[in-house]
Amino acid sequence: ACCQCDFQYPVCGACAAAGAACLGYDSIQGVDRPRSTTSHLEQEVARLETELGLIQSQTRTDLDISLESAERLATRLAATIAIPHRALRGQDSLLPLTSTFFLSGSPEPYLSTSMEDFDMPKQAEESASSTNKLSSIPRHAVDTMLKHYCEIYRPLYPAVEESDLFNASDRVYNNTQPSAFDIFCVHVTLAISMQTLMYCDEKRATSASYGFWTTAVDALGQAGPIDPWERLQALQLLTHYGFTNPKHVDCSRCAAAATRLCLQLGLQHELPVSIQNDLDVATLKKRKRLFWNSYNIDCTGLADKVTSAVHTVQCRPFIWPKSASIGPLTDTDSQSATSRQFCLLRELESEVTRGMYYPTIPFDDIPRDDSFGEWFTRIHQRLENWYQTTHQSINLGEKIEFHELLFQCQIMRLNRPSPRRLTPTQEMRKRALQASIAVLKELGIIERMGKLFNIWHASYFLIEASICILGIVLVGIASREDAPTTLEGEDIPIICRYIQTASVLLRKISRRWPSMGVRASALEAVSRAVVEKLHSWSK
Repeated sequence: ACCQCDFQYPVCGACAAAGAACLGYDSIQGVDRPRSTTSHLEQEVARLETELGLIQSQTRTDLDISLESAERLATRLAATIAIPHRALRGQDSLLPLTSTFFLSGSPEPYLSTSMEDFDMPKQAEESASSTNKLSSIPRHAVDTMLKHYCEIYRPLYPAVEESDLFNASDRVYNNTQPSAFDIFCVHVTLAISMQTLMYCDEKRATSASYGFWTTAVDALGQAGPIDPWERLQALQLLTHYGFTNPKHVDCSRCAAAATRLCLQLGLQHELPVSIQNDLDVATLKKRKRLFWNSYNIDCTGLADKVTSAVHTVQCRPFIWPKSASIGPLTDTDSQSATSRQFCLLRELESEVTRGMYYPTIPFDDIPRDDSFGEWFTRIHQRLENWYQTTHQSINLGEKIEFHELLFQCQIMRLNRPSPRRLTPTQEMRKRALQASIAVLKELGIIERMGKLFNIWHASYFLIEASICILGIVLVGIASREDAPTTLEGEDIPIICRYIQTASVLLRKISRRWPSMGVRASALEAVSRAVVEKLHSWSK
């Protein structure tokens, strides 16, 4: 180092006159450095020490700390929940949507059968490799099928926005850099839409639907990891497709996975107003739409309430976490009135399922035995009010097309034997008999109209209504001659006709869900025996 440097100026006079670098010893690095750099760093250290001292001398109140923490949490919440561009924690460990866990067939309705006693009906072989390329179909035909999907199917299960669907269709049809999700979304909705043409030509419509489905699955398999929003939409679309073709998709598992993802994304919570102000309207609507769709498809309970479309069909409860605080269903799209009415039905289904079939599980809003009569009367009245409101509204009646079937199913479940009422009263048995006949009658009408789309639901309701009628008939036949029977005053030929109708309808469903074939054979054998007994008893 320069011996003449007085360490007060960047360069000493001697070094400046000689034109040499004036060096100083850097104690941190342990080397000689130009004096100007060393002096500058020393000045910066001194300045920072002064500022640090001022900061440390200031006193911070608990309110200051709380406000700062709240601001940090709000920022992180908006980044991770409202706009989750990155994968969730553990996303890599989630099963791919094309795994057999999701694509292995839906749960089948229980009916005690011996597989050896009945021959499985031969089914037409399905080409697993057949795919439908969108470009090979006239554009107007594609648009028509997508429009049918948006008008007929989307109002009840709005997994995707109509504008997003048509934009994706443009990219796929014109091959303008469509994403794998675009291809999946368009083809799976087309596969669902093809159900509309079943009444015209079931064979061709089924073949086309399977072709679109195969293309959709291929695209999903090539997609790789997708962001949480797209995964949630894909799960909801898979569930919807599983309702129409249960042999391809496990709708129960897909619905449950969609619900779990909703909870992971925090969609069950209403965002604070401060965060809502920072988000665009489209994002807020998307959050609500996707949550309420999962609510409608799978778990329609609030906090400690339970039920679901999937769970209700199987007469099983679904328990929501008590921490869930669901925001109100607002106008998320043009179909909001339909969505609200449908969700109201789901709440009523929830109450019936919990009140009649899970009486040992404590629920605050379900009365115990001492007030069961009041609740039983009230739930009937609420169901009747829902039915009348839906039936008398042209808009609701068209959108919730099968409201008669859904209503009669709940009346049947309220009055048939259940854990809450193992031995129903005579009046309850009559109600159950009439509701069961109404269920089978409505399913027959739907099938003749070519609108038996959701065959997964239909199979469960068919078997349940059939068993209910058969049970009531057998109890009535076995009653003492001097005792009143449920069959008194009933039209016996009508009962016999609908007993036989069930197995016929189930046989038709087995063309699209082969595993229902053996159940149709078993039900047919039992029904034939009961009808013979009923004819003999009525003479």
